[in-house]
Amino acid sequence: MTFLSRCEQLQSIIVDTNGTPGWPGKTHVEDILVDFRVALETVQLPRVRCVRLTPVHAMGIVHLRWSGFGAFGALAIKPFNVWSNLHTLDIQLENPFLTKHRLSESQQVMFRKILYDYLLSFAETLKCLRFIWLGEDGPSPMTLDLEPGLEGCRQAVVWTALEEVSLGNILLPHRTLRLLPDRVVRAGVRVRTLRSTHRHSRVRWDDDNAWVEVLLNFTPHGIERGNAFSQASSVYSQ
Repeated sequence: MTFLSRCEQLQSIIVDTNGTPGWPGKTHVEDILVDFRVALETVQLPRVRCVRLTPVHAMGIVHLRWSGFGAFGALAIKPFNVWSNLHTLDIQLENPFLTKHRLSESQQVMFRKILYDYLLSFAETLKCLRFIWLGEDGPSPMTLDLEPGLEGCRQAVVWTALEEVSLGNILLPHRTLRLLPDRVVRAGVRVRTLRSTHRHSRVRWDDDNAWVEVLLNFTPHGIERGNAFSQASSVYSQ
């Protein structure tokens, strides 16, 4: 907290963790993440607009939660909140669902719920979400409510301020594009998907060559259904 209190001009934060991608519980890595999160919430950092988790693991997401009763550690109660002040959230998430990580079915459902709740906490304020799975394809962050264990007990997350979304290595990408009209409020949302040449490596977010622009037709009230297309035959083939 002492260090961060001297960073009044800080605008972007990059968190690069070396945590276990599976389900190890709380280790010293997670202890540090909780301390860091609490420090961010305690110190006044009004210029911070971007946080990049590159990479982060499942337990990292568990311990970076800041909203509601799911947060670990002390909660700073004050008018300013660094998380609700963000414009951009970049996540490269180590996929915990791989067979080698041996998550039980209940652990997989639990993490889907935790990831859903974490993203929900940004739904009213975030302008740009960039999300990539590392390892293998994983569930789309825009349709977690349709995943096993969540379908029927979670509502679709509606992003009221979102202006840009970039997605990489997601399962059922066309379903995400088809359902976007019900999940964003603003018209003209920019949508990008990761090129196949960059699927299995860490990505520089400002590398335009890594992304395929998905062209969408918009109506005054949002995205018109059934009119999503790109220059590639599929969102991953270019």
